[in-house]
Amino acid sequence: MTHDLSQLKCLLVGVAAVLTAGESASASPIFTQATTNAAVFDGASGSDRDSIFGNGQQMADDFTVGSSATIQSVTWWGILSDVFLEISPQAPWTSEIFIYGDNGGLPDTSNVIGYSQVVFNTLTDTGENFGDNTSGDDIYVFTADVTPINLSAGTTYWFSVLADTSNDPNNTFGWRLAENGNAVRRTGENGIFTDPFSAEIGTGAMLFILDDAAISEPGPPSISRIEFVDGQIEVEFSGILQESGNLLGWTDLTPQPMSPYRFAPSQDKDKMFFRARTE
Repeated sequence: MTHDLSQLKCLLVGVAAVLTAGESASASPIFTQATTNAAVFDGASGSDRDSIFGNGQQMADDFTVGSSATIQSVTWWGILSDVFLEISPQAPWTSEIFIYGDNGGLPDTSNVIGYSQVVFNTLTDTGENFGDNTSGDDIYVFTADVTPINLSAGTTYWFSVLADTSNDPNNTFGWRLAENGNAVRRTGENGIFTDPFSAEIGTGAMLFILDDAAISEPGPPSISRIEFVDGQIEVEFSGILQESGNLLGWTDLTPQPMSPYRFAPSQDKDKMFFRARTE
């Protein structure tokens, strides 16, 4: 499917593109720690290589499973903000996902049971606000497939998410938490995990879900929307965006933009065609 900008007026009436949804996996949570009464308590703690003025801070929380299982995907929540500025986050963001063994009630960093690294090119806003307050920071949800991790019943493990927002100078990642858990933290890559909350609220519980199925498979590459937004043309797409001036030769946009792609109308692009290909 291609789109000609010279026909944009027609396209704005009804974009001639079909977005096909992927097949959803039949998921079954292995472990869930995802409830919080935000009106009573809503917390977040930095788990980001760029936290604490660039020194980095990492959070982790323990869990056990009642029967043997395999983690294939994970979900967690957080806020992305600077305490002094209100600037929208800038993707892409990298997150590292760790499953540690246990050593005396703390994460055993010498025993990494599972590790995955994921990149988020778009961020999913839940529509909720931090503290159940309309003026609170936006709350984002993150879901990712991981390298399968086999778990044994009755064994203590530690789950940790460590973001890297160094490409975004105005925001750091705060992992959302509730009260009454066993969350721990460390500062710096070689720091020692300790209880971070005992002097403040007792203990904290990081919010996350571990699942035994992969997340939904992505749909095919497509262009789902082209419209004028604030004087610019906006192209919403999935996959790798390509352009052509004659429909004969196609090139990937470089650097490859995140969706939606925005640009100012110009005569040079009046006869530009767009399509999306598989990554």
